[in-house]
Amino acid sequence: MFDAERFYENTEMAGTLSPLRLYASAWEAEVPVKGDTPVLVFPVAATHAHYVPNLCGPSTIFFQGIDCIDGLIMTINIQIDGTQFIWFVDLKDMEIWQAIERWRLEKVVPIVLGIESGGSWEYCTHVVEMPSGTLAMEAHLPRFGPMPPTDLWKKVTSGVPGFFVRRFAKTKIDGVPLEHVFACPLLTKKLLSDEYVASMCEARKVVRVPRPVAAVQD
Repeated sequence: MFDAERFYENTEMAGTLSPLRLYASAWEAEVPVKGDTPVLVFPVAATHAHYVPNLCGPSTIFFQGIDCIDGLIMTINIQIDGTQFIWFVDLKDMEIWQAIERWRLEKVVPIVLGIESGGSWEYCTHVVEMPSGTLAMEAHLPRFGPMPPTDLWKKVTSGVPGFFVRRFAKTKIDGVPLEHVFACPLLTKKLLSDEYVASMCEARKVVRVPRPVAAVQD
């Protein structure tokens, strides 16, 4: 069983959904992906860098949900070997569904792990095979309205991630025990357009994200 003490939550960091071209110079995965393909970016604090898994291990992606009174939070879970990375996002955020459609076309999900290193970032890149069929989470779309961004942000930067991980985290790769779990909110355009969220990210400077390293054309 997963040891909850191996859960690493850092609300001072947030994941992003960015075009691959912004991380082109860091890209090392062998599978060709077009430069405008959305990439899931996950920040890893320097203190937890030694828990980043061997990217040559088995990997998978799956989606889960957290039913709240005012909406449903979707989790995007990527497991690489014995480590899971979880992004939290509003189920009705259309930016993520546009990304999902693109991943279906590409048949893979590209990710960038941004690892803090002094005043800069080091990058690990990887691709995970994208399921071809309809996702179970799609059945919930008609049942829920969009969650207010302020409410979503307060939930995903408080106790919700910890509760979810400690209650539901388990391995999705046969024969590979779950050893470590990282979790963070996914900072989408919709979330950033909210005045409260923007003030939390900018005025108080409580959120750090791996910055782009290159800008190239397709």
